[in-house]
Amino acid sequence: DVRRDSDIDIFIPYKVPSYLIELALEGIVSRRKIVMATPWHLIKGVIEIDEETTVTFPLIEPTERELEFYKWGGAIDIWDVKTKQRVPGVNKKLILIVPTERGHIEREVVGRESEVAKILGVSIDIVTERIHVLTRRDAIGRTGTYLNEEVPDWMTFEEALKLIADRDPNVRRKVREAGGI
Repeated sequence: DVRRDSDIDIFIPYKVPSYLIELALEGIVSRRKIVMATPWHLIKGVIEIDEETTVTFPLIEPTERELEFYKWGGAIDIWDVKTKQRVPGVNKKLILIVPTERGHIEREVVGRESEVAKILGVSIDIVTERIHVLTRRDAIGRTGTYLNEEVPDWMTFEEALKLIADRDPNVRRKVREAGGI
């Protein structure tokens, strides 16, 4: 969203051992979770720093399509942060936000799918998927997440994921498809 008080979501776009991330964040972690939007989506570790700041990272190898999700929302890399770059992205109301020198331009996404895909540098498939998901959410309400489990302080993310996969065939299948934990 385009507001001064918008939250900060840091996403690490590749699988790394969770202990490396936790070492970098030592002393500022308030909560640790494993999340999965649906049985078909990426399994992620989430570290909450505070109410407005999270660090998210894949616990299995992400697919290109799963990485496109972040470009859809307007992902920037560390260089973009340092150079104060702004990039286009789409909000949950299916409005394309295109930065300008003095603010931004807002455009409807529906009916402009090809144009939006080109502007964002994503496939038309992610555009149509997000339109479907977000219009369905508006029609029937929030659908929640498939998996949203707290990870105890004494356990690694990988150990927690193994326990979850042992009891949940959908998680086990996704882990296996991605080549393991």
